Amino acid sequence: MKNILVLGATGKCGKKIIEKLLNIEEYNVTAFSLTCSKTFENTDNLFVFDANAMNTMYLNAAIKNQDVIICSLKTKDIFLITEKLINLVNPNQRLIFLASTNNVSDKKYLQEEKRAISLLELSSLNYTIIRTSDIIDGSVDNCNIFYNCEDVDMNLTNMASVLKVVDDIISDSNKFLKNDITLVRKV
Repeated sequence: MKNILVLGATGKCGKKIIEKLLNIEEYNVTAFSLTCSKTFENTDNLFVFDANAMNTMYLNAAIKNQDVIICSLKTKDIFLITEKLINLVNPNQRLIFLASTNNVSDKKYLQEEKRAISLLELSSLNYTIIRTSDIIDGSVDNCNIFYNCEDVDMNLTNMASVLKVVDDIISDSNKFLKNDITLVRKV
């Protein structure tokens, strides 16, 4: 059994990731967000954790005993939360950090996210950064993967591609290890 924590569980991407993970019997999932219990209920393989990721005590409690931590947070505090993650996540855990490409309209958020990614890349954590643009629903994995490429000219990423890459990373602990990848929809 793998224990997986999803930070930002009630966001668009976080919800889809949890739905996908709950269909895999070998996964125990912890959903973490401020209002998680409004969206999810505790089940045999889902634990719902209502908390703010800025609260170190709650974040530490949620991270403890997890194999994989997926950060799907879109918040102005992303840099501060990333600092907390770097201090709390241990070397045996895997961090998947979902990020934006440069074509996001909120430039203040993008600046904080870039600072967070720089900090993460300098850390000793076992991480993967997955960059996406606007995510659209879809059941077909139709994205190319580019490495270390934040300035890709794109406007859409397919949700099926995000879910496949996340599942691949969870299944193979060496997949995209210490990599910054960008998912670009094939046209």
